[in-house]
Amino acid sequence: MFEALRGVSLIVERGQWVAIQGPSGSGKSTLLNLIGCLDRPTSGRILIEGIDVSKLSDNALAEIRGGKIGFIFQSYNLIPSLTVLENILLPTSFTKKLRKTSAKQRAEEIMARLGIYHLKDRFANKLSGGETQRVAIARALINEPSLILADEPTGNLDSSSGSEIAKLFKDIHEQGETIILVTHDNDFARKAEKIYILRDGKLETQER
Repeated sequence: MFEALRGVSLIVERGQWVAIQGPSGSGKSTLLNLIGCLDRPTSGRILIEGIDVSKLSDNALAEIRGGKIGFIFQSYNLIPSLTVLENILLPTSFTKKLRKTSAKQRAEEIMARLGIYHLKDRFANKLSGGETQRVAIARALINEPSLILADEPTGNLDSSSGSEIAKLFKDIHEQGETIILVTHDNDFARKAEKIYILRDGKLETQER
């Protein structure tokens, strides 16, 4: 049997920003999927705010994903036929955490904070790469998650747009968000408080 991860132990404190690096195929995305309750571990435990999510039902996991975790992907995963505002509000459909009126107000506040309010009625397929990633970040923040998981969020961007997104992550972290970031970008990783290297399924602390 293939083991993607072996004896990995990771503790992330509330409000901390952690970066995970490593070569392709080392298990970074697998680790992120486990933390994000998208996959279940074959052994061991995953605790989010003291809850052992590895033992929860599928419905309970869906609630955790919708209410406690915000996902940011390299491929953005926006719906082209929806407007920016509609894409940002989409996660609120899967949880009762926010009422409709408060969700729209929060979306407008986040859009203003990320500099994309003027795009709120534009369709997702009419955005630049940097704009699209900002919308994806806003969507990740809409449900007031306890944890932001980002998988190569600058991987499809040019260097200028990538630098803007990296700065945006720094701003978000300074406002108290907990972030686990997977990236190949060394400069981006160095903005985090702690860097881990994943090699052959094993996690090592990177000296700063």
